[in-house]
Amino acid sequence: MDDRRTEETMSQGDQKMNNQEAKEMKGPSPRLPVSPSPPRGDGMGRVRFHWLALGVMVVLALGIYANAMHAPFQFDDADSIDKVRTFDHIGRLLKQPTLYKHRIVPYLTLAVDYRLWGHRTFGYHLFNVIVHVLNGFLVYLITLRLFDCGLRIADCGLKNRQPEIGEEAAPGGLGRGQSEIRDPRSEIDDTPAQSDFFSPKALRDGSSRQMLALMIALLFLTHPLQTNAVTYIVERIVLLVTFFYFLAFYAFIRAYPPGEKIGRMPKALWLLGSFGAFFLALWSKEIAATLPAVVLLYVLLFVVEDRRRFLLKGALVLFPAALVVGVIGVSYLHQHIPLLPKWSEPVGGFYWGVKQNIYTQINVIVGYIKLLVFPLPRFMNIDRDVPLVETFWGGPTVLSALILTGVFLSTLWLAGRSKVIAFGIGWFFIALIPSSSVWPIWDLMVEYRTYLPGFGFHLVFGSLVYLVAHAVAARKGIRRAWIWAPFGVLLILYAAGTIQRNRAFNDVYGLWKDAALKSPNKWRPHNNLADAYEQVGNYEEARKEYRTVLKLDPGRMRAYYGLGNVYHEMGRPEEAIAAYQRAIAVDSTFALSHNNLGIVYDELGRSDLAEEEYGKALRLKPDFVKPYNNLAILYAQRGELERAKETIARAIRLDPKYAIGHHTLGKIYALQGKWEQAGLAFERAVHEKPDFLEAWCDLGDVYNTQENYGKAEEAYQKALRVAPRSSRAHRALGMLYLHFLKAPEKALHHLRKALALDPEGFDAEAMRRLVRALEKKMGRETSSGPNG
Repeated sequence: MDDRRTEETMSQGDQKMNNQEAKEMKGPSPRLPVSPSPPRGDGMGRVRFHWLALGVMVVLALGIYANAMHAPFQFDDADSIDKVRTFDHIGRLLKQPTLYKHRIVPYLTLAVDYRLWGHRTFGYHLFNVIVHVLNGFLVYLITLRLFDCGLRIADCGLKNRQPEIGEEAAPGGLGRGQSEIRDPRSEIDDTPAQSDFFSPKALRDGSSRQMLALMIALLFLTHPLQTNAVTYIVERIVLLVTFFYFLAFYAFIRAYPPGEKIGRMPKALWLLGSFGAFFLALWSKEIAATLPAVVLLYVLLFVVEDRRRFLLKGALVLFPAALVVGVIGVSYLHQHIPLLPKWSEPVGGFYWGVKQNIYTQINVIVGYIKLLVFPLPRFMNIDRDVPLVETFWGGPTVLSALILTGVFLSTLWLAGRSKVIAFGIGWFFIALIPSSSVWPIWDLMVEYRTYLPGFGFHLVFGSLVYLVAHAVAARKGIRRAWIWAPFGVLLILYAAGTIQRNRAFNDVYGLWKDAALKSPNKWRPHNNLADAYEQVGNYEEARKEYRTVLKLDPGRMRAYYGLGNVYHEMGRPEEAIAAYQRAIAVDSTFALSHNNLGIVYDELGRSDLAEEEYGKALRLKPDFVKPYNNLAILYAQRGELERAKETIARAIRLDPKYAIGHHTLGKIYALQGKWEQAGLAFERAVHEKPDFLEAWCDLGDVYNTQENYGKAEEAYQKALRVAPRSSRAHRALGMLYLHFLKAPEKALHHLRKALALDPEGFDAEAMRRLVRALEKKMGRETSSGPNG
């Protein structure tokens, strides 16, 4: 009964509008044009529903990603931050030698985040979640527009549009002398019952279209596979290219809405916005180059009727331009990739060729589909070990090829029955072309590559879930509200899976421990797990993992370098030297190996060898600030303070936010007795790195020397907030309270804490005598504790 009322309401509304338009039309045409836009539905107003949808997305996204908002930097997050930390204007950022110039937009956002947040990860995660929400909202808007034209009208092309008098027909559309237009309502009402799965009847009313578009957007938003792009900070590259990609496509479909009239100025503005967003997408990541193919698919499915004529005309116009662009592109690529590579030989620096890549990617694409359908955290892996396929006739490859062939044939069949579903399938495969096609690419299968193609999957999957539920409800007489129950179940499962998967990101080693268990024969998960163990001070486990890497790949330079770091931290300098030398033997151009080898030589008193290694590191990487800092310390130890000051000044000029460099400069000024300059340098160090314990303690010492005891107390207290178990900060604060602030009780408390934390320190015995004297003076006795 509800459907009949909706039909009557629409028919009356269309009749009134068509009567009004008929009065205004000139000419003898007896037929009436389609309404300028689809009926807005009988539910909540669209603008109000848009705001409601956005609010739901914000609350849901913040809820499911709340447990990862403070997750630490992972993998190459810190390296990416280092690339942009010296940013002070776009030109300087573009000069960074290690920066992907064609991904400047994401790096600009990282630079801004670094200025706002430094090394506190909350702000970076918040930005990623915000962009993810915006992408979900664009999914909602795009899906709703596609439903309006694809599921409301059985064939929503130009054949459903009456050209205005004097207007030329679009390619493939109706013009003068052509058959008259059909009434779109007759197509809706005459849809055979057997095609309910693809019929616009299921989405006749606007509220259903809005609700389904929202559900598809929420599936996109909550899918556990998205964590690889959202929680992994540096993969905001994928988030941002997807945002601009969606924005450009949405603007285009607003400029070319099937069956609607739009003025020249609005169309021009929408197209201008589309080109602008496309430009920003191209400067975010290379995968944006697939957008024209998606636009062409949209035009072929929704806008034109005579597709052959359209393609022929387009080819005649675009062929010369494509030829020019192709020649330029081939001439550029030929410098890096052979123009006609042999079928099975390695290509462009890779150790496999076109044949192996195609066979492998057939399995990878099916693997992506499996992950999208079954997004269980136990199936997810940040670093998959994907075997290269040498022959097509292996069982999995043949099966995968049959599956993909079936999907392709289904798309062709669906093109005439459900354009939205056909479009979703096409979007999925087009968006995968840059990473899963002919040319080899490092990391054969990575989960964040499903983020942009995932829209096509969710469009198809959500539509089919709804249409099946609608058909079952219609046949069983179930209330229409229960149609949304499957989506509720899916959203609960997805949200739970996302929260669970985010837990792996919450410490520096959990993610890589998970990857090492799932990819035991791949060197990189073990190497990154070792790095993570090293970062948290678990040197023995780190050493074991580096040894595992060398068993899997004996020539892996980074494992030797990591072993050198671990042995250095474990107090085994000779083994550290041997490991660094092995790393240099494998790759003598790695500046970090030379720098760290110089540190070990310096600590062993071999200053000449240390200076030589620092110099090699700087010759390999002239903008490397750490060797400058180490050289400055070495010169200061020799008493060459002016030379030390000049050296560290070079590092600070290269990176004005280099906190360690400012701290070293402060130490040099302190050695010269220039307390005011030393204090300014230490203040800059803690400004750039608020958790810099040593800088806070040194700043307190400077204030103490200047007899500024209030500021000294504040600096030591901030040091204790950074590290409550710092014996140095407790000792300094105790002495300050005892000698200058005249607070013996506070002094006794902090001196006791210092002794408890470091009972064997260099002046521990003198401190014990001082504590006993204080206790005696205050008339107290202790019967326990480190002081006896």
